[in-house]
Amino acid sequence: MKFPSLKLTVFQTIAIAAVALVILRMVFPKLVFDNTSLILFAIAAVALLLPNALSLLPPLKKLKYGEFEAEFNEAIKRLEQRVGEAEKSPAPQPQKLTGSFPPMREPYVKGFKDILSSQTSNTEKILAAGILCEQMLSETARDLELSKGSQFRTPGAIVQALAGHGFVSEAEQQAFSEFWKIRNSVVHGQGPPPNDEQTSRLLDLLWRLVRTLA
Repeated sequence: MKFPSLKLTVFQTIAIAAVALVILRMVFPKLVFDNTSLILFAIAAVALLLPNALSLLPPLKKLKYGEFEAEFNEAIKRLEQRVGEAEKSPAPQPQKLTGSFPPMREPYVKGFKDILSSQTSNTEKILAAGILCEQMLSETARDLELSKGSQFRTPGAIVQALAGHGFVSEAEQQAFSEFWKIRNSVVHGQGPPPNDEQTSRLLDLLWRLVRTLA
């Protein structure tokens, strides 16, 4: 003959304990529970109840991070698509300017290699790659004499100026915009830090993109 297993919830356990205390007081009137005993009983009750109460709460942080992770991966996929389009887009026909289009500088090549091999965090790597990209864009605008009489405040403004003079295709401009959105979300901590795989993909895509300027 099998007896059904008796499973008590935390609330039932505490209720039984409380009833047991009442019965003990009735059977043993001289039994006294001082304030210390009551405090210890309350602490025990809270300790038993707290894990169950917390388990009832939705895992908001985990859910939020999971959603961000999915959105972040989708953003990388969009960037990958944009970079692919930029690489396949016809060579732009720039306007004639007095300046000359700069070649790919050796320090920039070394700079990207140093970022890849550095022991810094993934967030710092993406930030450093963005700074290096901004330096490349600024030098390009200066060599082409696009910044004469004015200073560009953002990399996006430089890319827009390059596109306006025909040095950057529309696909390249959109790809730069996609990368900078991702860069901003990482730098401003809008989600968990990117993992190694995501960081490697981002840096590879950025390198492929800046090479279109060479």
